[in-house]
Amino acid sequence: ARREVVFDSLVNPGRSIPGRIQELTGITDAMVRGAPAFRDIAENYIAGILLIVLGVGVSIALHELGHLVPAKRFGVKCSQYMIGFGPTLWSRTIGDTQVGVKAIPLGGYVRMIGMIPPRAGDAPGQLRSMSTSRMGTLVDQARQQSMDEIEPGDENRVFYKLSVPRKVTVMLGGPLMNLALALVM
Repeated sequence: ARREVVFDSLVNPGRSIPGRIQELTGITDAMVRGAPAFRDIAENYIAGILLIVLGVGVSIALHELGHLVPAKRFGVKCSQYMIGFGPTLWSRTIGDTQVGVKAIPLGGYVRMIGMIPPRAGDAPGQLRSMSTSRMGTLVDQARQQSMDEIEPGDENRVFYKLSVPRKVTVMLGGPLMNLALALVM
């Protein structure tokens, strides 16, 4: 019952705290009258959470942009630039890239075609099985999926055909963008 009276006095600053509870808690009527209302505290708390989510989202977007810009400059076809994971909340196509926001704002990705190269000796567009192990099967599936993304006319717009310095530039673009953001902040 004491907590309810104290809480009620905090939420409704116009009400007085009974003397005995005042003695036990040290909370005076003047302290309660000067305290912000519970609603103000809740609004500030929610605003703070939204500000943090927005900041993380901007950081993710800039990180992924750090990968996207050099990849496009080097001629790699980027089919998707997404912020978040899960179901797509919003997207639109700009050029040959689908740009969008997904439901879970805990990361993002840029989908570049040809991230996994065919094995040396494989005919273009044809893959042979590497092994019967579980890992070998996963690698073969990923390699096949990577090859399936390459449409006619895009054979020279694949990531694996970039020179090593260009591949490194694309891969380091995201972390360097994070470093630049840290220096600006």
